[in-house]
Amino acid sequence: MMRMRAGLLVLTLCMGVTGCYYDVEETLYGEQGCDPTPATFGGVIEPLVASNCAEPGCHSGPSPAAGIAFGEHADVAAMAPLMLERMNRNPGDAGLMPPNRKLDTCDIAAFDQWLADGAPNN
Repeated sequence: MMRMRAGLLVLTLCMGVTGCYYDVEETLYGEQGCDPTPATFGGVIEPLVASNCAEPGCHSGPSPAAGIAFGEHADVAAMAPLMLERMNRNPGDAGLMPPNRKLDTCDIAAFDQWLADGAPNN
């Protein structure tokens, strides 16, 4: 009877220990992939540029960095090839944009597809 209780206790402890884990979505499900819908300027590109390129002190306002402002579609479309090249640089490269981190691969893919589609103002 004592052995049975000890075995049950060990089994309970093992189940308790193995039942606790940290769920990491990428580990559990793998990379989910990017949204397959075409990237529109107003729905995807403009918010991406606004939050990563046109932050105050960067490419917006009265004194944008390098004299390049991204306030309008035409501004972004004109610079899109250079922007894409800079987004694709390796971390640590002085020319990487944004300078503090590499963008998510899905964001870069959306920008690339938008450019390949002719950088429409949609």
